[in-house]
Amino acid sequence: MTTKRIYKKKINYEAEEKVNKMYREDIEKTDQIDRVEFDGIENEETSIIEKEKKKNKCKTLRNSKLMIKAAKQILSSCNFESTRFQCM
Repeated sequence: MTTKRIYKKKINYEAEEKVNKMYREDIEKTDQIDRVEFDGIENEETSIIEKEKKKNKCKTLRNSKLMIKAAKQILSSCNFESTRFQCM
């Protein structure tokens, strides 16, 4: 009984080593492929993110310009001569 168990363990160990070796080789191959694909995706994503940032920057600039314009109009219609300024 004990010799069979040892023999089975030895076979399992050898099979496990073969599987691990094949698995490692497979991972190395797919890892190289994935890196190439991921770099392409990452570049696309970063370019999309950069475009969105530029769009948002333009929107905030436009909004801030509109707010400044509105503030100037409000201030120009206000009377600063009195202690409490009143808008007309």
